[in-house]
Amino acid sequence: AQEARGRGDVYRRQAYVSWVVIPVIEFEYLGEKPKILQSSSKATRHFCQECGTPIAYIEKKRPDEIAVTLCSLDDPERYTPTADLYTDTKLAWLV
Repeated sequence: AQEARGRGDVYRRQAYVSWVVIPVIEFEYLGEKPKILQSSSKATRHFCQECGTPIAYIEKKRPDEIAVTLCSLDDPERYTPTADLYTDTKLAWLV
């Protein structure tokens, strides 16, 4: 699994978000299935059915991988971010 923290225009309303990227074949939802939205021509996004919290996304250019928000996992401490992405568009007050 690859872990990364993303900061950028797509998530400008969030200070940052941490993702774990894993093969789709190794991932499954154990509880209620998310709402799935074809948010653009580039990705499909998964959201909590009740509150709308972003859970995951699958990019069309990488259909065999799913990026899952670290905070949505049962054991988020199992993964440690190894890269910072989109730092060129981060909010000025982020270190």
